Amino acid sequence: DGDELVGYGCAERLAPAPAPPHPRAPEGWYLTGVVVDPAHRRRGVGAALTAARLAWIARRAREAFYFASAANRPTLDLHAHHGFREVTRDFAFPGVTFTGGVGVLFRVDL
Repeated sequence: DGDELVGYGCAERLAPAPAPPHPRAPEGWYLTGVVVDPAHRRRGVGAALTAARLAWIARRAREAFYFASAANRPTLDLHAHHGFREVTRDFAFPGVTFTGGVGVLFRVDL
């Protein structure tokens, strides 16, 4: 917003290790976080950051992933708008826990 930082997003290539008893999340490019200043939320900043990260990944891969808590409705809605579809709830990502205990893995074709 002008010279003011109002949000940021991350993407990275991940190769998760096995995490028994659940199947490991697949290797690939992941959207690994987006943060928007509360005063600037619901103005399209998160959507713009997500679109930019997906465009960047599309130059490197044919698919992208992300995971989130099943209880995080705002992020689920944001990513559904960008074409992400649920892959599974039976996966583990080493070192990650989810609010409510249920994580969801999503994928989009680019």
